[in-house]
Amino acid sequence: MKKSLTISFLVSALSLAMIIMFATSAAAEVNTVKIDFQTKGSQTAEGYLPDRGDEYGDRGNGYTYGWTPGIVGAARDYSLIEPDLKLATLNQFGQGIIWEMAVPNGKYEVTVSIGDIRYPDQIKGKLVLLAEETVIFENKQVDGRWEHVKPNGQTYISKTVEVDVNDGKLTLDPKDTVTENIKINYIEIKSLDGPIPIDPVDPGNEEPLPDIDMIPVTIVVYGEEAESEVPQVRADGQVMVPVNIIAEELGADVVWNEEKNAVLINSMPGQAKLKQQSIQLIVNGLEINPEVRPFVLDGNMMLPIREISEAMGLDVTWDEATLTLHISLRPHTEPSMELYGWASVEAEGQGGTTGGGDAEAQTVTTLEELEQLAGDDVPRVIVISGTITSGVEPISIGSNKTIMGENKYSTIRGGITIDDSSNIIIRNLNFQGIWPIFGPADAIAVRNSHHLWFDHLNIWDASDGLLDLTHGSNYITVSWNKFFYTDPDNPHRMVSLNGGGAEHEDTDTGKNKVTYHHNWFANNVDQRMPRVLFGQAHAYNNYYTASDNNYAIGVGVFASMLVENNYFRDVRNPHQFMYPDRRPAYITATGNIYDNTSGNMDTGAVTPDGYDSVAPFTNPPYTYDLDDAEDIPFLVTRYAGLTVNEEKDITAPGAPVIIAPAESAVIRTRTPSISGTAEPSSIVTITLTGTSSGSKKNSTTLTATVDSNSSFSVESTRLNNGTYTVTATATDAAGNVSDASLSRSFRIKGQSDK
Repeated sequence: MKKSLTISFLVSALSLAMIIMFATSAAAEVNTVKIDFQTKGSQTAEGYLPDRGDEYGDRGNGYTYGWTPGIVGAARDYSLIEPDLKLATLNQFGQGIIWEMAVPNGKYEVTVSIGDIRYPDQIKGKLVLLAEETVIFENKQVDGRWEHVKPNGQTYISKTVEVDVNDGKLTLDPKDTVTENIKINYIEIKSLDGPIPIDPVDPGNEEPLPDIDMIPVTIVVYGEEAESEVPQVRADGQVMVPVNIIAEELGADVVWNEEKNAVLINSMPGQAKLKQQSIQLIVNGLEINPEVRPFVLDGNMMLPIREISEAMGLDVTWDEATLTLHISLRPHTEPSMELYGWASVEAEGQGGTTGGGDAEAQTVTTLEELEQLAGDDVPRVIVISGTITSGVEPISIGSNKTIMGENKYSTIRGGITIDDSSNIIIRNLNFQGIWPIFGPADAIAVRNSHHLWFDHLNIWDASDGLLDLTHGSNYITVSWNKFFYTDPDNPHRMVSLNGGGAEHEDTDTGKNKVTYHHNWFANNVDQRMPRVLFGQAHAYNNYYTASDNNYAIGVGVFASMLVENNYFRDVRNPHQFMYPDRRPAYITATGNIYDNTSGNMDTGAVTPDGYDSVAPFTNPPYTYDLDDAEDIPFLVTRYAGLTVNEEKDITAPGAPVIIAPAESAVIRTRTPSISGTAEPSSIVTITLTGTSSGSKKNSTTLTATVDSNSSFSVESTRLNNGTYTVTATATDAAGNVSDASLSRSFRIKGQSDK
């Protein structure tokens, strides 16, 4: 079965712009250097160089400058409310922190701007800033109160001073300034003696190619040999393939992004980090770190097919004898799209969660359209097309809404808020937080609302929480979502609060009923997966791979939680009590797999003195299908987040043909053989159902693999005498199930000992 799609890997001869021109002549010279203080992800003002709070060192742009110590986390971006980019971003001095730039000794004219549009008049005490030994800013104390250095009613102030540099470094020193009193926007450094040299950037040594073995390798995808004009190779023992195999054979959308130096496979640029020296590989939204990173060989980008295939939920096996890599999708039943969990429960006047119901779908492309249609309580189905950015304030969502994406690229950037609302479904949509730009703190914030279903979402890079459920929110299901952060320097990498705090008895008692199932808590997430207070919560069949985290599940303050059939891999503190010395709580954990985990796996009750114990929560008041924990890595990898494998071949195989036994045949053995034909390499599932008094309790299911000649045969287990109906379906290597099944009956009249 060949796949067909448009390959969007638009790189001329796949050179990737990797040939960088470096000056080999004498160093260039300028009279003025301008530096914009900003966050890691901010846009730099035109004509300025970026300072992102990094520790003093070579910035790779011809200059050496930075902070001692580095203060990446103190930078701010207010570009949504300040249009002038050189003023919109800032960093904040603290006591004992200096900023320096390496320059030749001599005289300089230094201009510095300070100001903060969000807190224009905030002052916490003494403020002084020196360039070398020359004071630029210094405030005064009047009647026991420290004044600001800028005039009243003014947001920013800039001053210019002349300084002498005698030690090869221009230094900005806040002396004994109160921490974060100086919000520096930019600095301009003009030499008064002679040009400032730019050190030519040393391209360094290119990363050496791995050890490449050109012995031919065969790749079989979904039962067919992959074809490519560019040969696949082994590099350091790993099979590397050209782009067309990933795109054409695996059915993936592959794009090269020069700005991020990233290969995007079923992914968007916003799911990659800032440009790295080595090529980033982003698959289904998440960065993967293969044993051998992508490289260019003879003008062709070579990609690690094993890791990419596994990240797409495919099985990979290697046959050393034939040098063949086999890729297949294991036979399985696709997950149900039905609602399970607390959101399905009838309560608070709501009969489950239906969202906008059967209202006619309305497509929106702008913030104004979305705000107009989503803000009221009229039942609506709203389809997001493209990317809609919320701005500084989150988008308000009213009751009785279904909000979904038009395709896998549909995105709300910034955040939404659901306040005092109910009966809302949000699914098949991207939510990209706006960190590090000032704006909505949470990607999704819910307060005092009930009957909500968050399903098949990608949610990443918020400034605070990805999905926070507070102020007594209730009857909520969170299913098949992918939670992650792209930047480990984000200081607040949280997923989901279920309850806002320990002192919220008035709003949260008897509420916070939430189900989390089949979610993927993935790259760079630190904690709150979720954190549950007060409620009765259920986490089942989730996948945890957020290594180097603080904790995964936290339970405390009168909460009781059932942690069931999850898969924890490489995480710390899979489930632990929160505030165990302050409030009682209960954790029931069953059927989980702990793969290379460490730390707390708290269970049972914690009951501080003076409190009654919390009852265990073990019988949810709803039905649900519980998968085996060992199957969760495959299922969640394959299906969590948006549906990204839209281009896969969904043609169902034909129904199997049963050759024997014949219709109405009489079988003289109690272990009959069933044989027939079906699509090669498919899996045939045969069900024998007893239909007579002697056979009704003796049904069985058999499976057989179809050989290359389209034949299969399987012997039954021992059956009772009586009549049986045989049905058969075929599942091909891509996971497609035959849309019809053959059904016939036969009779067993075998000997008692056969």
